[in-house]
Amino acid sequence: MRRPLLIPAAAVFLVVCHSNINNPPDPPGRPASPATGRADSSYTFTTTATDPDGDLVCVRFDWGDGDTSGWSDFVLNGDTVAAQHMLPAGLFAVRAQARDASDALSDWSPPCSVAVSPWPRFPDSVVASVRVGADPVGIDVLPDGSLLYVACEDDSTVYVIDTRTFEATAVIQVSGWPAGVAALPNGDYVYVTNQDSSVYVIRTSDNSVVDEIPVGSGPWDVAAHPSGEWVYVSNYDTSTVSVIRTSDNAVIATIQVGYGPMGLAVSTDGQRVYVANEMDYIVSVISTSSNTVEGTIILGEGPIDVAVLPAGDRIYVSSEEWLEGGGMDDHFAVFVAEPGGNRASDTVAVADGEPYGVAALPNGAYVYALCDASEYLTVQVISTATNRVVAFLDDYEDTGLGPYGIVCPDDSTVYIADYYKNTVTAMGLSKGGTRCLSRVHGTEMRSDR
Repeated sequence: MRRPLLIPAAAVFLVVCHSNINNPPDPPGRPASPATGRADSSYTFTTTATDPDGDLVCVRFDWGDGDTSGWSDFVLNGDTVAAQHMLPAGLFAVRAQARDASDALSDWSPPCSVAVSPWPRFPDSVVASVRVGADPVGIDVLPDGSLLYVACEDDSTVYVIDTRTFEATAVIQVSGWPAGVAALPNGDYVYVTNQDSSVYVIRTSDNSVVDEIPVGSGPWDVAAHPSGEWVYVSNYDTSTVSVIRTSDNAVIATIQVGYGPMGLAVSTDGQRVYVANEMDYIVSVISTSSNTVEGTIILGEGPIDVAVLPAGDRIYVSSEEWLEGGGMDDHFAVFVAEPGGNRASDTVAVADGEPYGVAALPNGAYVYALCDASEYLTVQVISTATNRVVAFLDDYEDTGLGPYGIVCPDDSTVYIADYYKNTVTAMGLSKGGTRCLSRVHGTEMRSDR
């Protein structure tokens, strides 16, 4: 007779206990991220984690700057977890940790190293000023940086300023209402719009007017192609852009754009012209190969001027759009858009006036916006990393700056046409300047870099 199989109670107990043992997750993989970056820019970090018991897991990141992220949502084994973070300048070791549903923690992952560089300095000090004619509007500098050409609307003159001595070396008499200014890349000629339906051509070797080109009605701005073969003129009253061939100063195309075109800019690669149409809600995008409008970017009210980042990945457009935030949080807008898109991708809120002229530093790190607050101007600096205002001209009521004309020939210099005080101001890096830009801190709209 077979005897019944007896299983010791201790063995049963061990089996039951073994089935309830929870193993912690495995350490996550080394976080993936850019190896280098710029300070206070937002970067995405990713990792994956698994659990030997097949449990759901969540992940957190130790950023290496004294801050740790919160736990992510629970994900399946092997799923990717992503988080964004902004780091200051320095070298940081970013690592990750996993947790399962029973709160068992993994060891920390191997760290990834991220070297973060500070953003370059930007011109923040008023270093010189020179008196010019009445109501200066447009301004440009020769490619070698030696001379400024300034269109003075009310007295029909173009002033020529030596940037070394900051003295006016010539006054060129024209007629009508000069507005936009553009120097050719070779520096031989400067084109100046006359709001009485023409464009003047000035030879820089002797500062003489050598041609006057009929264009559409109310020409406002002018921009040169990087090759120097063409210049583009926005005609406000006829809602067109004229294309001038510089070899013979013939108008070779007239392109219909939106209503009331004002500021325009050519991309660094020369493939597109962006036109801000004040009476519309759009920027027209012109293909320079076909001289046709190839796209439209819908923005907000009253686009006025446009700046293209040197990399060509974004444009910044000043506008009359009013952003209602409630009380002191009401601001005007500078729109950000990407080539190929059909709408703004971001909005920068600027205070103390309506933005007019905009220009980007050649390194692409900052965009300057001139904001007209009725009889005075603020100069506001936008970080392209965060699309926030990081600085503005302090004590602006004494400067007398006015809207429209601004040019950034290099990363350490900005020239501004001061419409209200009939002067041109030069801004440079801080080293004994008379008045400096103040950094912005402590508000949601105006965050520091």
